[in-house]
Amino acid sequence: MTDDAAVARSQRLLDQVKEGKTIFFKAGGGWDIIGPAADIEPGQTVTVTKAAGDTTEVIVVKVMAERTVHGVATRTATFRNPAAAAAAPAHVDPPRPAYNVVDRQAAAVGGMLGRDSSTARGYCHYCGLELDRNGNCDECV
Repeated sequence: MTDDAAVARSQRLLDQVKEGKTIFFKAGGGWDIIGPAADIEPGQTVTVTKAAGDTTEVIVVKVMAERTVHGVATRTATFRNPAAAAAAPAHVDPPRPAYNVVDRQAAAVGGMLGRDSSTARGYCHYCGLELDRNGNCDECV
């Protein structure tokens, strides 16, 4: 693709987003979506316009980039089909919050004991309770 062709393709994408459409576009070996920044949020179901003009619904997985071009705020994102969501278990526990750990020595001792690092999950190595914002455990302090 020449530079002029790439610029023309980008302008066509931007014009469609300016009209409020979310569309598919080829990205490397796969497909992503681009649309108005206000419409593209992780976990949100969006209607995407195909090249032929028909539409389909997809679920936004991850926002890859956010840009403002010629006054138009856009986001590009990866997606999955809603049918894949139906295969998921009926009940999924929400993720536990993560907090940074202040006590690096406790993290090192926990690692030596074979316990998971509390840095990634926000839980005490010793008693398993949630850490506060400062990385302290109410039980073990």
